[in-house]
Amino acid sequence: MMCGDDINQSINTDMQEDTGPEHCATSNSMNESVKVLENLQIKIGEAKHLIPGNRDTRNSYCSVCLDQEEIFKTRIIEKSLSPFFQEDVDFDIPHKFRLLCFNLHDVQEDVLVKRDHIYAKVAIKKTDIVKYNAHEHWFPLMPVESCSKVQGQVYIDVKFSHYQSLGLNVEDGHKLTVRIPECSGLMISSGNCDPYVTVSLQGTHRNETKKTRVRKATTNPHFDDEFVFELNKNNNLRRSWFDLTLGGNEMKVADQEHWTALTLKYLLNARSGKTTGNGVKEDFGSIRVKIVYIKDYVFPSHVYNELLQQLVSSVNVEPVSASWPNIMSTVCGVRNRPQVVRSLVRIFLHQSMLSQLIEPLADDEIDRNQSPSTLFRNSSLVSGLIEESMRLVGLNYLFNILSPSIEKIKTEKKPCEIDPSRLGAPSFAMASSTSSIDMNSQASDQSQSNMNNLWEYVHQVVTAILKSAPQCPSLFCEIFNGLRNSVTKHMPDDANTRYSAVASFIFLRFFAAALLSPRQYKLVNEDMDATSSRTCTLVAKIVQHLCNKSMPKAASTQTASYVNTFCKRFVTQEHLDSIQNFIDVISSTMKCLDSKGRTSSILEKVMLKEGEMVKRAQGRTFLLSRKNFKTRYFALTNYELSYRKNKSSKPLCIIPVQEIIGVEKLQEESFRMGYMFQVIQPNRVLYCKANNSVDQKEWMDVLLKVCTCNRNRAQHYHPGAFLQGKYICCNSTTQKAPGCTRVTGLPASIRLSTDLDRELERIYSLLSSSVERIHQLQEECGARAVYVGPQLPSSSQFDSEESVSVEDTDIEQSLPPPNPNKFDVEDPQHTFRTLCSMLECISTLKELHEEYFTASGANDAELGTHERPYGDT
Repeated sequence: MMCGDDINQSINTDMQEDTGPEHCATSNSMNESVKVLENLQIKIGEAKHLIPGNRDTRNSYCSVCLDQEEIFKTRIIEKSLSPFFQEDVDFDIPHKFRLLCFNLHDVQEDVLVKRDHIYAKVAIKKTDIVKYNAHEHWFPLMPVESCSKVQGQVYIDVKFSHYQSLGLNVEDGHKLTVRIPECSGLMISSGNCDPYVTVSLQGTHRNETKKTRVRKATTNPHFDDEFVFELNKNNNLRRSWFDLTLGGNEMKVADQEHWTALTLKYLLNARSGKTTGNGVKEDFGSIRVKIVYIKDYVFPSHVYNELLQQLVSSVNVEPVSASWPNIMSTVCGVRNRPQVVRSLVRIFLHQSMLSQLIEPLADDEIDRNQSPSTLFRNSSLVSGLIEESMRLVGLNYLFNILSPSIEKIKTEKKPCEIDPSRLGAPSFAMASSTSSIDMNSQASDQSQSNMNNLWEYVHQVVTAILKSAPQCPSLFCEIFNGLRNSVTKHMPDDANTRYSAVASFIFLRFFAAALLSPRQYKLVNEDMDATSSRTCTLVAKIVQHLCNKSMPKAASTQTASYVNTFCKRFVTQEHLDSIQNFIDVISSTMKCLDSKGRTSSILEKVMLKEGEMVKRAQGRTFLLSRKNFKTRYFALTNYELSYRKNKSSKPLCIIPVQEIIGVEKLQEESFRMGYMFQVIQPNRVLYCKANNSVDQKEWMDVLLKVCTCNRNRAQHYHPGAFLQGKYICCNSTTQKAPGCTRVTGLPASIRLSTDLDRELERIYSLLSSSVERIHQLQEECGARAVYVGPQLPSSSQFDSEESVSVEDTDIEQSLPPPNPNKFDVEDPQHTFRTLCSMLECISTLKELHEEYFTASGANDAELGTHERPYGDT
């Protein structure tokens, strides 16, 4: 089977299961839907030993693709055969896919044209991702050929029947009927896709080929063409199978005795790559990647009530070491701690209890800390919670402060290098003494000019930060106020630590981190040039140094000499006093109160999502033209959706979230564009085109959430656009006609709890995978209680396994001391109770999951069906 226009799409017969990324199922024990959600967290490290390009080097970047759809790409690393990327991407999987691909691109800029082509790739089968899950792995790169750019699937109906001849001298025979209903998801090549299908039957004495009609300009062609192949004894009917040839690949379809009627689905695959003369594939280098694949089965909200109650009530548990968050961080391990932190922050933020979660944990860490210089310096649970909270809540605040300065750095591109080793030194061997003096003078002038340029940017950044204290998010102030109070309580005589505890987060882990990685913090959308990137790095270094020097009793720190020289020349005591005052303001109790005296951050405008999309002009009545679509920068907050020409310009249109009554996908046939959706308003509709399916899903999800509680939400909508005086979906000629299809979004009665349910499911998944460590911690509690502590309570279901009598002194003396290297248990009794409640929650949820898996029967599909297609290689 072949699809035309030089798209070499072939079918391989390897049989593999393909599971969908998101679907709804109904358990027999409950008549409510269970959502299956998948997520990929990818860290692209580096590539090594790449093959040279035409110029003996390469300007490379790496893209991440689901099949052929590009989801993410790294920055360009110039002139290197071992590029170091070190970039992360995290996204929900929006649709079914077969291959997770990492493509290495080579970018070469000529005088007239910029060439960008893929020269090597890694393709990982979806079902093989689990082999590499949560571990860094070096993947060998493979070459990319023109015939390898393939995607899509084909549906085939096959029927084998017997017929009796009417003539006396004509033998009875058989016939094979092959019907091609449709193909889907084909790839666009060079801007076109005009597909057709050829079917070949290879017999003993003849080969017969037939061809469907050509379908123009579609990636989802409907053929409904039927071919009949007549068979008789000359075709060697004694063979147990016939070869159905599709695109050059032979498939043994079935035993002819069972050919009654088959409906099969095949996935299109690329041909294998070239090999060297001795049959060994060429070495194209390798790439280091870490893949974390998460699949969650999200049940209705009431299923997680007990788990949520245990988490929320744990903030009052004493000692803190026996609380759920602290024990989760211990049993889940360092590797899973970022996922634990992410879910805890979102759950407690949803419950408006984030500061209540952080304060006791921070107070406990400060109390345990022996040296103020190491306070919050490690990757502890508290540090992770505060950092994640700042990233989640403070991106809009960060953008307002730093984006003008970064935009100025990018635009002006002034040299700001002040490191003498990077400025270069004159070559005395090649120059006379006079010329050397001139060169030294020029280098000095250049250094002076660079210092002035750098101070201009540093002064602008520091001034913006210090003036932003009134706009600092209230959640920041609540957390910083709690930190400062805890430090004051435990270290009353230490004037430095009460400032450094706050400054280490707001300056070092927020402002300076954003300056070092502006793209990661969404301050820029594209790569920065080398000069601008170096300038941001130097500004971050100066900001860190100012933070350290602003302490009341600043200790000597190891800082680069050129940074010290720069600060001595430009920084005054007034600057340092202003930084202290800024820390005082953002950690004070007054900033935490709103107009009604409540500690809340709900009233503030929070940036939920932003980025470029293509939009169609609203309210146009003339025929659609290319000029109707324009690229705009969209921004969604908890109050409004707006778009503008670029990120720094004024909004061209503002849509209050109260006026968004629906968000739905738009049929691709409307404008022959993929990844489109519509923002439905009472009087008009905004059509938007996202960059890819992941971007489309993210925009639709967040828009649905902000408008879910609107009272006037639409109940029906038009899945097609209104073009040439009518809706293409229902042919209605009235633009304000009621919708013809029921909306697919959440009903208005449901609160914004979908994310909460998912995070609680993630907590369950993390704990259920750590049951063995939970039991180990229980054993440690029992050992410590017997060796140094009181008798454990006998009311637990684990008494028979964990309780040990302390009355028998012989037994007590024979027990070894607990292993201090396993777990640090402060209070065995309370810790054991928490572990028991944790296991009870896990057991209850596990039973529900097993009931769902048994009732759904997702893995019982037959091979060749839609759920388990042939050819997933």
